[in-house]
This record gives sequence, C-alpha cells and structure tokens, in this order.
Amino acid sequence: MHLSTDSVKNILGQYRACSASYSASGLTLYDHLPMGVSALAAMGASAERVDAWAKAYAEKHALGAADTTERELRRQWSTRFANDGRENVLRSHLGRLMNGVGAAAFHPAIRTAYALERDDDEDLIAALASWDHEYLEILPDRDAKIVSLDDALAHIENSTITVQHRGLISTRMQLVREHPDFSKIAKHIPSANDFAELNVASAAAFAHSGSFTALHVMTGTHAVGILAPYIDDFDAAMKSFWCAFAAAILVAGTTRRLSTALLDSIRREPTPDWGAMLAAATSADDEHIIKATYTAWRLDARYKDSIFRVAAYRYMRPNSAFAPEYSI
Repeated sequence: MHLSTDSVKNILGQYRACSASYSASGLTLYDHLPMGVSALAAMGASAERVDAWAKAYAEKHALGAADTTERELRRQWSTRFANDGRENVLRSHLGRLMNGVGAAAFHPAIRTAYALERDDDEDLIAALASWDHEYLEILPDRDAKIVSLDDALAHIENSTITVQHRGLISTRMQLVREHPDFSKIAKHIPSANDFAELNVASAAAFAHSGSFTALHVMTGTHAVGILAPYIDDFDAAMKSFWCAFAAAILVAGTTRRLSTALLDSIRREPTPDWGAMLAAATSADDEHIIKATYTAWRLDARYKDSIFRVAAYRYMRPNSAFAPEYSI
C-alpha cells in the first residue's frame, strides 16, 4: 500500500531545514533525500522503510542546515507562493529557470518535479530556491534552427569534444559549453514535438553506457516532462534543455543516434517484471538505484517501451558493470 502524501510530507518534515547540498571528499554534492523518499514511497515501500532509509541517508552524509543564502532564497520563493499561488509562480518563473536547467546536473529540476508530483509546496519552494542558487546557463546560439531529432543527435555523435572523466558533472558540462565546437550542436535544435523521443534517447544512452552522467540525463529529461505543463513557451524551453542535454551527453561520452538495430538489441534483453524490480529497488540503499528504477518505471508507464525497464535493470542487477562512479 502506497504511503499517503501526508505521510511522505511528515517524513520529509524532519529534514525541511537541511541544505540542498552537502560536502563529501572535497566536493559539494546535491541532497537526494527528498527524491529518494518520494521515489521509495511511490514504489510501494512501507512507512518504516522510508523513514529508516531517510535517517540512514541523513546520517551517512551528515546533512546540515541551510545557510543564510539558501534561507533567504526560500523566503523569497515562499513569499511568491503566498502572494501569487503555486501555478502562477511556476508559469511566471519556470521559463527563466529552464535557461539554467543544467544546474547541479539537473537535480534542482528533478527535485522540483518530484515535489510537484506529490503536491508538496514546502519542498517545491526549497527545490526552486536551489535551482536559483545552482543556476547553470547553457543557451543555444542566436541563429539556432530546428532540425530533426536524428540530425540533432548526429551533431552530438560526430563531435570530438571530450572532457576529463572525474569531477562535478555540472562543471564538466560548462567546459563542454565553452568548447568552440559546441556551437555546431547549439545551432541544431530538435523540435519540442520530439521531446518524447528524447526520453527514449536518454534511456538508450544510459542503457548502452551505464554512465552515471547518462543516468542524470534520463532522470532530468523525465523531470522536464513533468514540469512541461507549467511552461508556457515550451518551444523556447526546449532549446535551452537541448543544450544542457547535449552537454551532459558529451560528458557521459555516449553519443549514439537512435538506430533501429541499437534500440531493438536493448529492448530484446530479458528482465524481471516491474513488480520484482520495484521490490528490489525499495530494498536498495543506493539513492541512484532508487532514482533510476523509479524514473524508468514511470517512463515505461507513460511510453510503453521496454527500453526503460532494461536501462534500470542493467544498472541495478548484481555484479553490474555499470556500478555508480563517485562523481556528480
């Protein structure tokens, strides 16, 4: 039985004052606790399991209180919600925020989408504040044109841009954007009508490579799909999202186009059914396995494509060659 929205809010209420980030090995990493709790609850974990997972996660990462800047940003967003209401605020600000959707490897957008799904304004405010705080602008060229998705992906596949293997994903995305050759990619944008296929492309990249960065591309693409109904000019948002998508895919080092042979070979791979996979995911401690499984499950429910289930199973299966690398 799924936890009620109120039960999830009660669990998260213990961590409302926490910062959206924490320090580990000299890096500033994004707090996954709100997304992990939300995903576990949606996949059928018990209240006891969700509460225990959250406590263990908070202790492991020594989550601390939000600093003065974060608290002020949250206060500003809270005032907007109080004055204008959630929907008006989202419609007024999401278009601008989408210009910086690559912030913290898409995590603020993901947290925003999860909070919106579960009707949690308090966490939505914290998520939007973190998006403002981490904002990473990767914009298209002014003379960008709309092309087919295959043409757009071909420009990524043919790119010779490479970046160092380790470090923050968002830092490496910015290095990609600053590369002179990225202009060719930023000039060729797929249509907003191709957004559904971008979900398939992200899952194929993740399934093929097992890249930790490709996982964030898939989860970020899913999040933007949740936010899309609140973005009045999605054609404009698509241009910014494509540039962030492309930069992250180049960081991941997986740039194949959506060939029928590639997709069919992935789709044919046997996997357990979703019931077994959700049960395994709700028992997992790794927040990325939880998030990957939840995302793939929701995408499969929407698009009815086995590629999402295969992508999740490759990542979670025992002795997987696609174990998470310590980078974000």
